[in-house]
Amino acid sequence: MKYQIVQFPFEGIGVSKQEISAALSAFYALKKERLQYVCKQAGLRDDSLSLTGLQGLEYWLVENLTISERSQHSKDGELMKVPAELRSVHRPIGFEVVEPGKSMLFDCALYFGELLISKVRDTSWDICSATNSQHFSNLVITKENNELCLSPFGVLRISSLKIMEDRFPEGQLVKTLAHWQNNFNGIFKDYHGMIRKWLGE
Repeated sequence: MKYQIVQFPFEGIGVSKQEISAALSAFYALKKERLQYVCKQAGLRDDSLSLTGLQGLEYWLVENLTISERSQHSKDGELMKVPAELRSVHRPIGFEVVEPGKSMLFDCALYFGELLISKVRDTSWDICSATNSQHFSNLVITKENNELCLSPFGVLRISSLKIMEDRFPEGQLVKTLAHWQNNFNGIFKDYHGMIRKWLGE
């Protein structure tokens, strides 16, 4: 299907004050347009944020995500990044998301993030500047006076792995959003345990 490619960096954003300010300004300028676009493409009635809308986006994404078989060179490159003692048991995924699939993931992550922000007070988009974080230099959602942060784009990347393996459970995005709504509100904090269970580890 034809889909408008996102002209915005997915990761590796500079983390100086000036770079963060410029990147966030560009992001906020893009946000409304992309939300309207993905809702229209997914056949949602409007771009208002709701759990029903998120469920609709999930169904649309599963049906339309564009993937391609990875080359042997790409899989070998992945193996070389794995510690030598683990290479015999590591199995690279045979497919990868390609455009416009990457832009679809970006837009669905944007919707996911905006919906979460609408449900949890004092949350907002930011760029992670903590060098010890797995989200360093990426767009995240943070909450005032709370050390937690969430990368909606990371959530959708994990989702894409499950979609490619045909193991994505229906309603997972809604469940993940509910988990993070509770997480930011201090109800429980075992996000990594949830991810391990989801991945079957």
